[in-house]
Amino acid sequence: MIELSEREIQVLERLAKGERDKKIADELGISPRSAQHRADSALAKLGAETRFQAGFLYGQMIIKD
Repeated sequence: MIELSEREIQVLERLAKGERDKKIADELGISPRSAQHRADSALAKLGAETRFQAGFLYGQMIIKD
């Protein structure tokens, strides 16, 4: 099982909707740089090459649960 932090999950939920770092940051009350860092971390944990792929993989994880 892949362990994601709560913040990484929040960012992935928004990536799955196609949102950009600036909008994610505004919604979560964090800096755009922090949103980018969390997205990059989540991509690495999921083994995804793109943000789209990460959002898709996260969506698949939710469906399986």
